[in-house]
Amino acid sequence: MRTSTVIASDSKGLKFNLSRSFNHDDGHRRCRDSGRRFDVQTLPVDLHRVYKHLYDQTQDEQYALTIVFMIRTAVELHRAWHMTLLTSKLLQQLKDTFQLRMTWNLGVTDLIFRMEDGLYELHRRIPYDYDSEFQDLYEKIAIAVIEGEIGIHDALIIQLETKRGKHTARNGLLLRTNPGRLVLYPFQAATTCVIFFGGDWYDCGVAAICGLVAGIIQWILSSKSVFANVNESAILTDMFVGFSTGIIGGLFVQFYDHTFCLSGIFLGTLYWFFYGTAFVIGLLEIVGGELNTGVVRFLAVSIKTFVLSVASAVGLTVVLQGDVYRTWSEQLGQNTEYCVNGLAADPWWRIPFYLLCSVSVLGQYRFIFRLYWVGLIVQLVAYEVQFQVGVFYEDAHSGDGMDTVIANICAAVAAVATASILCIFLEFARNSTVMTILHKNEKEKLSVCGKCINSLYAQHYNIMTRLGIAKGLFFKVAKIREKLEDLPGSQVLSEKEEATLIAGIVERQEINVWSFLMPAVYQLVPGSKIALFFYAVIFPSKAVGVDGDGSFYDLMLISVSLALGLVLGLALVRVVGSAVFKVVVVCRKTKLNEKSLKFRLARYSNNYSRKSIQMVSKDHDPSDRNRKTDFESMWEHKDQGSSIREDTSGDLQTNEFDNPEKVNSHEVEC
Repeated sequence: MRTSTVIASDSKGLKFNLSRSFNHDDGHRRCRDSGRRFDVQTLPVDLHRVYKHLYDQTQDEQYALTIVFMIRTAVELHRAWHMTLLTSKLLQQLKDTFQLRMTWNLGVTDLIFRMEDGLYELHRRIPYDYDSEFQDLYEKIAIAVIEGEIGIHDALIIQLETKRGKHTARNGLLLRTNPGRLVLYPFQAATTCVIFFGGDWYDCGVAAICGLVAGIIQWILSSKSVFANVNESAILTDMFVGFSTGIIGGLFVQFYDHTFCLSGIFLGTLYWFFYGTAFVIGLLEIVGGELNTGVVRFLAVSIKTFVLSVASAVGLTVVLQGDVYRTWSEQLGQNTEYCVNGLAADPWWRIPFYLLCSVSVLGQYRFIFRLYWVGLIVQLVAYEVQFQVGVFYEDAHSGDGMDTVIANICAAVAAVATASILCIFLEFARNSTVMTILHKNEKEKLSVCGKCINSLYAQHYNIMTRLGIAKGLFFKVAKIREKLEDLPGSQVLSEKEEATLIAGIVERQEINVWSFLMPAVYQLVPGSKIALFFYAVIFPSKAVGVDGDGSFYDLMLISVSLALGLVLGLALVRVVGSAVFKVVVVCRKTKLNEKSLKFRLARYSNNYSRKSIQMVSKDHDPSDRNRKTDFESMWEHKDQGSSIREDTSGDLQTNEFDNPEKVNSHEVEC
């Protein structure tokens, strides 16, 4: 049992202490409440209107606020480029936990929410961009609510604080928005040009210039201080970025005496804008049953890539005029004078340069700053497996594409396994460190290996905090806990201290493995393959080895094999994880009772369900299923005159302060 002291207010506004817990044995849900209340007036007008209608209809504030929380969770996860299949899983768990009458339809950009059998419907059009940190944070908030560890008011407040950057370390804020992000564009363009697209060091410099210009263009066109309606100006981003890249590349070819690799410069610069991961995600959604979303996503990213390709070709044509076709064709085929694959000889700088490229990708994904080392490990393992397996099977499958298939499947499985292992390691190190910070005698209970991990993680976290890379949340929580133990019964914690404890509860929830995994997948599937297909359409060539259809087939081969690898990796992790879990349960010294074992099994199942890729059925509300079960039970016992009470699952949440008996007993159910 976990027990904590909380602060609340009675009807007269007087503060008092409550002891709330989440009991694993009896299954009752009790949560910590900071005493803060979410201001519904801060909601958008339409969402506030839905909240008011639901509250007026049910007279249940918790029910209406939980609906609001679900909608905001879905919107922010979608904005952070979380997979729709995974978001649906999380929403379904919230719906089942709180018995909500709600359905949803999550598209590529359009989100639809229906409440109370379609009586109320809310539409949202949400643009998306990579944001691994927000993927992790918003899922942790939802998990804390599902597990009954925080109340709905605190959950809504911490969502708002997260969006405002309050829970991001100050150094991490630098790369979240412009102008800080401008450094990432040339960095990524230069490194990808060399590591992926056969450019040399001159091409690397030109790509950096193109990337910087592309970043400035995107910043200007998305700036509200420049344009009144950024939704309209953002439409021009791809066209201006592609056009500027073509102009700059053409000027260097025209006036500088060097054999530049134009395709490497173009693909390296536009790598940021291709959204290559969308090809794999689209195929995963199709495999998982979300056909509409998967097909639309695949077509949308293809058209986006086509626009970038055409715009860059137009810019190149403006500079080179009639020589554009000859210049482009000279760089293709068997002519190794222009685009040389410097990685074929496996130079010493291959891995260091790839890690530099990976750093820029983590910045683009707004990765958690203090965990960059984790992202780099996952990226390096996936890349090295893909590279080495591809080289191993290259000669045996020189006439077919099975070397690509095998290499990508192995790389995806390795990425999933590495990300999962690192998540388990981090959770163990974090939890043991937190326990030793809060309870000094806990460190003596750890094994030698556990003490080493605990010391390393504690030192790492301390250094990150001093450098401003981490917020030092666990140390703040420890100080508040010490203060809490020494407080007399008449004194209470401040609102800021209570908010810190709530943030600590959220932070110690399970890590979102997909937030670690997606940057690695992003680098495994080059969206450049579809771009090469479009360039071959714009500049058709008869050179040997140049085939637009071949580029498209390469893209499909890579995307499908990576999608299969991710599915196989998740299945492998589940099988191995389930086996290890059962072995630990059987071999542990302290045996669990039946209820505790069921609880742990359910939690493990929910944990895996949030990571798996499969379609979620949203056809029936939980109350419908319960009512059907009750009716069937009643029908079976009709002869004995048994009666089954009518379902009352609509009254899913009550205000804990309305019951004086619960307040006096110092235990409040969440």
